[in-house]
Amino acid sequence: MKKGLLYILFATALSLPAAATERSLSLEAESEEAAVLSEKIAISFEKNALRIQRAEGYTVYIYNITGVKVASYKIDSAEKTITLNLEKGYYIVKVGDVARRILVR
Repeated sequence: MKKGLLYILFATALSLPAAATERSLSLEAESEEAAVLSEKIAISFEKNALRIQRAEGYTVYIYNITGVKVASYKIDSAEKTITLNLEKGYYIVKVGDVARRILVR
């Protein structure tokens, strides 16, 4: 009985690192996909004009610095320029997994 219990513990211990390795490989694949996505989507801001590139089909969300959503826009083309009429201050612009901080002056 003691031998059987030791065998079960040993087999369980051997299987744990494999499961952890599978999970870490899964996390690496997810982070690589996010990196590819972030390389594709470009967000720039200048003089109240927000320019979004390579984000067709996504929605742009704009949050104030406290995290309250103040606007959202659907991106219907590969390149979209949106004129923002926001109060002065910092805002967070989020498209998919890409987020940028902008300053409206």
